Amino acid sequence: MTSVLTCWASSGHSVAGCSALETTLRACMDKPRPKDVKKNTINYHLSRIPGPGYDTSASLLTPPAGNGSSLTGLLELLAEKLTSWDAIYFTTVARRGYLYEQEWAFAWGWTQLISFFSSDLRETSLAHLPVESLVGATIAHASHGLSVFALYHLACAVFPGPSGPQLAFIAGCLHILSPAGIFLSAPCGESTAAFLTFAGLLFFAWGVPVGAASSGRQDGFVVLAGVTLGLATTVRSNALLNGIVFAEEAVLVAWSVRKGLSVQKIKRLAAVGVGGCCIAVGFLLPQYFAYQEYCSSASPRPWCTSLAPSIYTFVQEHYWDVGFLRYWKVSNIPLFLLATPALVILLSSGLRTVDLTSRETTRPSHKVDHYKVTPAERALSQRTIQLLRSLAYPQIVLAVLAITNYHVQIITRLASASPVWYLWLAYSFLNARQADGKAKARGRWNGWEENVVMYMVMYGLIQGVLFASFLPPA
Repeated sequence: MTSVLTCWASSGHSVAGCSALETTLRACMDKPRPKDVKKNTINYHLSRIPGPGYDTSASLLTPPAGNGSSLTGLLELLAEKLTSWDAIYFTTVARRGYLYEQEWAFAWGWTQLISFFSSDLRETSLAHLPVESLVGATIAHASHGLSVFALYHLACAVFPGPSGPQLAFIAGCLHILSPAGIFLSAPCGESTAAFLTFAGLLFFAWGVPVGAASSGRQDGFVVLAGVTLGLATTVRSNALLNGIVFAEEAVLVAWSVRKGLSVQKIKRLAAVGVGGCCIAVGFLLPQYFAYQEYCSSASPRPWCTSLAPSIYTFVQEHYWDVGFLRYWKVSNIPLFLLATPALVILLSSGLRTVDLTSRETTRPSHKVDHYKVTPAERALSQRTIQLLRSLAYPQIVLAVLAITNYHVQIITRLASASPVWYLWLAYSFLNARQADGKAKARGRWNGWEENVVMYMVMYGLIQGVLFASFLPPA
């Protein structure tokens, strides 16, 4: 009997998994088109919220209306409801730049992107509208759509077998229903970070050879992956964890040098090194700009004299109380409970993926021969194993950091850019019928896939209404 990962890489499946997903979605909503239903439902409820929440900061960003048309009123209302929590900082900084030190906690790349597309619109007849909010929301929606396609192609690249397109389609549908919810529509960086992350990991997957030797084209894809993931890091700093993927690749190439050094291996190490440096630059570049502003004067800020001066680290700790175990307070227990489903999904899918890939890697060769696969098929399976393991490590580290260091409730947003749990859940749907008997025998995991999707849909809808009223979770 073939292993789970060998099935992932090379075997075909029926459409039972797709049917299982469709059944679950129909149980959550009346119509089977999750993207339109969910987004339209959220936007409808946003527009119908009767009045302002207890925080009206977003209304201060909206200039006086130039006319009283219904379209203008609708756009202003949607912009006001979507501009909540972090979005207030993003749009404000995009309009007038970084003014206060604590604002450097909000991604430099995302604010620059909004500012770039908004600057010319401020000089047009649209200037009476909340331009930054509308531009940010437009980019977020476009990025969310593109991230679905990027995740689809990433899944196909990781699983090139006959079941790949089916698994990729389900993974894309699951990303549409991400528990990040309204944050994927608001002028926040989650959608764009997810798109750039999936695109960067797709380039990396294209750069991983089937076998030992890589081509110049594949090395080029690795560098391109680093550039793309570096851009993702400017939008969301946690994208820096994707550097783990490059670190593992560097270790694997360096380990292979013990069998003999070659020009090809030197080129591969150089490509991986350049790609990894690009990710680091995505994090360090905003720090450099802040250092030039705050540390060149006669009275520099305290963080300027640190061994590794970083305004981001200082601001997160000083203004936002982010740090090791700082969030472990009795008052935050409800937020930990709220984040528990997402944490369980991330940790279980990540750890089980690493466990399966480790068992496949260490399996004795005479047992591998029992599968009766060709050398080409075996090499393809090993490539899938390597990619899954590489993608799982950042997800596990992210979940652990959310528990120990972050404001834990944001994990539902950060999880939107982690591909492994989408792939794992999609694979489970594909095998729902086949594994049904085994699941009933075990009892514990029967129907868990449907429960996860129900959680994603319900959390997204409830969160959207709370978000628009400036109520937690955020």
